[in-house]
Amino acid sequence: MKNFKRRSLGLSMIELLVALAISSFLILGITQVYINNKSNYGFQQSQAGNMDAGRFLQMILDEQVNKAGYRRTPLQGLGTAFKAKGAEADCAAYPNKGVVTRLSDTDAQGFCIRYQPAVNGELMCDGKTLSLTNTKAFAEPSAGEYANVVIKHEWDDDLHLGKITCNGEELIEGVADFDVEFLLGENTERRFRDKPYIKASSYNSSDIIRGVKYSALLASRPNQRGGMDSAVFTVWLDSRGTTVRTKLEDNDSNRIYQVVSSTQVLRNLVP
Repeated sequence: MKNFKRRSLGLSMIELLVALAISSFLILGITQVYINNKSNYGFQQSQAGNMDAGRFLQMILDEQVNKAGYRRTPLQGLGTAFKAKGAEADCAAYPNKGVVTRLSDTDAQGFCIRYQPAVNGELMCDGKTLSLTNTKAFAEPSAGEYANVVIKHEWDDDLHLGKITCNGEELIEGVADFDVEFLLGENTERRFRDKPYIKASSYNSSDIIRGVKYSALLASRPNQRGGMDSAVFTVWLDSRGTTVRTKLEDNDSNRIYQVVSSTQVLRNLVP
């Protein structure tokens, strides 16, 4: 009896191996659950970040486009308020009565707008203030007292560091690519043409623009997609030229993408 009790003490090698095998399976399972949860959390956070950035970008750009062509008094004609202006710095030429034009660099993505400030000290999107000589309500501003705003996309090979700027000041980061189209109108009538859409880079600086359509591709940090295909990214690539498509594909790095798009009619130029 004493010998039997002595032999029963401790674990046998087989029992120890079984316990280690069960423990290993449990640890592997828990580790996989942790990895999956961490991956899902990163995916959701990246999606939420893209959506927040998209909403903010749309809010800012729509507000800026809606200001294009604003006059302090409706009695002042468009031709008096906004005379023809030659190309200057980042902006191509404005036609007479024109309040939107393309960037002077046709390879860059963005647009320029001009408007009169509603009040003295009004803030532009770059944080600077506008001054008026005559601060009375509905008074015509002096010549040259208007805002000139340059909205431009600045490319970065690390796509989530691409940004949209206003007069050189950063508005938002995380914009991988940007596309702009103009809606052309009749020069003699305040209405659109039958086929109004034209790429911003093809604008000839003589037609009147009566609407702006923009689309932005927002990108997360790399390695957030888990190797899966992105339908958003694929559709965006199909709409871009060969050079831009190649640059985006080369810098994809399994990012998560979101597209925000808006078409804004210039309410100050269309009845």
